[in-house]
Amino acid sequence: MFLTQYTTKYSLKKFESRILLSQSFFRNIEENLQDYLSYVPIDKNHLCVYSLKLTSITLETGPVILQSFDLLAFPNPENNTLTNDTDVEDKRGLLQEKEQNLRQHHKSLSFPDYYNFLKNSIELNNAEIMVSGLESPRKTFSTCPPKWWKVYNGLKHDMYSNLKKATLDKTLNIVGSLFWLIHYYSKWLSRGYYTYQIVFTSNLFKVSTLGNQSSLSVII
Repeated sequence: MFLTQYTTKYSLKKFESRILLSQSFFRNIEENLQDYLSYVPIDKNHLCVYSLKLTSITLETGPVILQSFDLLAFPNPENNTLTNDTDVEDKRGLLQEKEQNLRQHHKSLSFPDYYNFLKNSIELNNAEIMVSGLESPRKTFSTCPPKWWKVYNGLKHDMYSNLKKATLDKTLNIVGSLFWLIHYYSKWLSRGYYTYQIVFTSNLFKVSTLGNQSSLSVII
């Protein structure tokens, strides 16, 4: 039994369009990062390197992270993974109400707003990615906000003072985190109402773990 009272802010067409756009944005970001890596290849000794190029990539990635969170928080109700979990829907309603109030003041939901809503269902703290050329997996959502998000915020508000924080290490984390989110809801869509498998891959990143996929039908 699906929730008939649930209302999303996206039509099915707009929802699908935004998913495809997020994938296109990632491809563009990844191409820019690969171009940089042709001069400064991935190596543990290069992770502390910073540059204007990495600053630009980080600033470009941050807003797409928030849009990806938004697609997970406010899915289209025609997807058959919605359930009658009233507690989840109450929290979603509060989140949407907060967003509407913020918009009246020309503001939007923050990283912690989305994170706190999604963290238990998709276990963001367990999300891991592998970076090509590096051995150890990275838990990029293990804290809220993560260090890479603090770097993004610092660059957004004062780029000159925070330039040296835009390291290759932090850039790999923010771009890899975006890949994890898009990979996650691409798999969710293929498990939902599509009859074909959606494959979303990266040249630089692989998903080590997707967290708790069994809870996906509860929250999304």
